[in-house]
Amino acid sequence: MGRCHICGIKRPLLIFFFCIILYHLIREDDYGKPYFIGNVGPFGSGGTASFPNHSFYFQRKDNEQIVSRFRVTNGTSLYYYDPFVKQGDDDSLVGQQGKDPNNGRPESLDSLSTKDAELYKEHRFNLKFATQYKNYTGGSEWLAHYGSRPNGPLHPIWRSDFFGQEHIVQTYETQFTAIPPILNSQSGKSYAIKRNSSADIAFPEYREKGIMNITIKAVSAAPRAFQIDHFLSEVEVDHLLDIVQGHYKLRRSTTGNEAGVDEAEVTSTRTSKNTWVPRTASPVLDAIYRRVADALRMDEALLRKRAATEPMPRDASTLGEDKWRTLEPINEQMQVVHYDKSEEYTSHHDFGYTEKSSRSINFCIYLNEGMRGGQTSFPRWRNAETTAPMNMVPEKGKAMIFYMVNPDGNLDDLTQHAALPVLEGEKWFSNLWIWDPFRA
Repeated sequence: MGRCHICGIKRPLLIFFFCIILYHLIREDDYGKPYFIGNVGPFGSGGTASFPNHSFYFQRKDNEQIVSRFRVTNGTSLYYYDPFVKQGDDDSLVGQQGKDPNNGRPESLDSLSTKDAELYKEHRFNLKFATQYKNYTGGSEWLAHYGSRPNGPLHPIWRSDFFGQEHIVQTYETQFTAIPPILNSQSGKSYAIKRNSSADIAFPEYREKGIMNITIKAVSAAPRAFQIDHFLSEVEVDHLLDIVQGHYKLRRSTTGNEAGVDEAEVTSTRTSKNTWVPRTASPVLDAIYRRVADALRMDEALLRKRAATEPMPRDASTLGEDKWRTLEPINEQMQVVHYDKSEEYTSHHDFGYTEKSSRSINFCIYLNEGMRGGQTSFPRWRNAETTAPMNMVPEKGKAMIFYMVNPDGNLDDLTQHAALPVLEGEKWFSNLWIWDPFRA
């Protein structure tokens, strides 16, 4: 895949769809060879990352007819197919309408059902809002779905007003200094989470005494990114790796944002191996989840299935009583990733483009150190001193938080990041993705 001559970095490409038939999104290379990107359902939307001058087209799934073509241009992230609007009528909007190679006439909205007509109006409104948003902000692209977060993100965001800003939060979920012997015989077996948010900590005799202070330090203001030194003890890191290496099979990583299953496809952009580890794999892992929840200022019950008798926390009140009881955890299972020498993940976003609910927070933990390369790189962070990327160096037990949803509800384009190639040694790393407002 070629590079953008202006910046050399992939830019987000959002696809809006205004029709009632399932279509394929296809990219053409310089020689006209097609590459399947994904399906776009009726009145759906999707996204990828691409470079200026790349060509795409929509192709009907039923008869493979090409109905719309477009070429990526610098400064435009929104592209769409709308068979109900005449070519040229949307020139004042920020999105680029695909060109109809068949020169067909616009279809009539009268053919739509009441439900489909509402979906159509919703997408049109989102496109018009994106235009106002870009003009108002001086050029920022609207990447979200209007109305999905009318009051901003549901979950709190730590402030990052300046580099080095620190926040301190306390937790009773102190670090393990040794692994309880009973867990060595039960390692790999599912652990039933029986204690609620107010219960005493598990295995206190094997943990640090008292209360743990967690110092959350801002390393970037745009995007909002933080680091936590020594978030895990060496004992906890080693225990997690023992669980992974002893009971879970690493598979070639894929691209996408669905957890626990084959996400989308195997590509050269991501060459690592990974596996998914449930919270129930160990009481130590359960304690780590509870510590993560405290660091993020949310109820740990949001990160697991809830019992019918549990009280609803205040930060979930907008979900409603029924959803609080029945919804899946707002997080995905912990993903543990292994990078061998030369393996990498090129620049990408973790969030789901234009979805009403999407990944919102990535709580990452580095599980080893001493390799050459392997930094987590943010190539588009904003600062007043350098155009070089911000690179987070792996250190065993260190955590990083970055927020993918801005306070105004927009998805943060600046969270585009890469796992740089490992030049010597190996890298172990984990992701814990939190969704907002809930996991779809």
